[in-house]
Amino acid sequence: MEKGVNEQQFKNRFIKQVLGYLLEKYERSQAFVREQPGRSKPQFAIKESPFFSDYFDEMDFRKREWMHDVLLQLEQQGIVSLSWVKFKEGTELSKVVLSLDSVESAYTLSGITPKLEKIKRLQEILKPLETHPWEWVKNWWKQTDEALSRKKTSGLELDDPDGYTDLVKVLLKLPKMELDTPKRLFSQDVFLDSKYFEQKVEKRLVSLLKTCVEKEFETDQEYLDSVGIVQHPRSVFVSGMFQFRVGETIINSKGLPGGIGLSMQTIMEMEILSLQTERIIMVENLTSYYQWIQYRYGFDELVIYTGGFPHGVLRTFLSKLATFIDSYHVKIPVYHWGDIDLGGIRIFEHLRQNYFKELQPLWMDEQILIKYKDRGIPLKDPYLLKVKALLADPRYATWVNVLRGMIQHRVRIEQETVFEYANFAGTAE
Repeated sequence: MEKGVNEQQFKNRFIKQVLGYLLEKYERSQAFVREQPGRSKPQFAIKESPFFSDYFDEMDFRKREWMHDVLLQLEQQGIVSLSWVKFKEGTELSKVVLSLDSVESAYTLSGITPKLEKIKRLQEILKPLETHPWEWVKNWWKQTDEALSRKKTSGLELDDPDGYTDLVKVLLKLPKMELDTPKRLFSQDVFLDSKYFEQKVEKRLVSLLKTCVEKEFETDQEYLDSVGIVQHPRSVFVSGMFQFRVGETIINSKGLPGGIGLSMQTIMEMEILSLQTERIIMVENLTSYYQWIQYRYGFDELVIYTGGFPHGVLRTFLSKLATFIDSYHVKIPVYHWGDIDLGGIRIFEHLRQNYFKELQPLWMDEQILIKYKDRGIPLKDPYLLKVKALLADPRYATWVNVLRGMIQHRVRIEQETVFEYANFAGTAE
């Protein structure tokens, strides 16, 4: 027994511990889930309980006596029933059993909030998501609410209602944002504290996005980017010949060897006027983008840096570009060049499905994989399992040979590796 712990302190602590232990067993039992008695009542054997060491402490027999006093009092109140070891009644306990008729009293005496009360509280907190404008949020709410109604926690932390209140605030705010918003400004707007979102809510939101959003991103920030919360204000980097208007100003990008950076405000207000180019090239990685425009300066190309999955500002630009091409029936081939890996393939399909239906991959085929496999990054078994899963997905049928090559050679190819050895004298076709 710890120094300084007297009889009353020990008893006060033990009554909460023993009732908490029994109630925890009750909340995991069929009696709780079905609200009717199960085959066995919540109980524990002294020798198999966390109270074993105190109960059988040969150095201080008083602890057993104090525990007996507490348990006998609980038995007298009808909260528990006690079973004694044969021929040792009154001196050595065998089992402690919780009375299902006195569960409410056990909660009150222990000071523990009933699990059912926590569940109902959480259901009320999440209720506003029932009419959320985003389908995946509504689906998550429906599945979660149904699980809670069955008294299943569904992986939620019932003892953190404030955390879920914050999450609901964030989820309700996201569809109202017209533009990408830097993380700290978003936090200041929602919580009046620029660091609160990152410290208290971000981890839970990212976890939810990883569970509910179909796309699989490589970093937590990319998940946040996908819903409009960015680390810093983003720009779009473009090189090549195109003409656009912002208000009364007409901008012609021709003759700028390093390309231009377009801010969110510029892209929101721009109107594309003409595309005088033979092809459009989208490049996944920034280093490769700069190498491309350096080595291929003077070629008739519009080159766009995508930076992985397109962020909100880039999505707006690509939408305007795709709309211009469709509206004016401009026949310009569009290519995407990215890593030969799961991320690169998913990014390509995202761009094809959402912006350019005739999008073509550039240097992302099986031949390039084989050519540079000795410089590739070895794949471990967990990654290969994901490759095999993509191989079985009919949405990626056009990538069968590449995926099989990744499995056979156990490598993925980074874009920078290919660019270093590519022949830049030729055209993109």
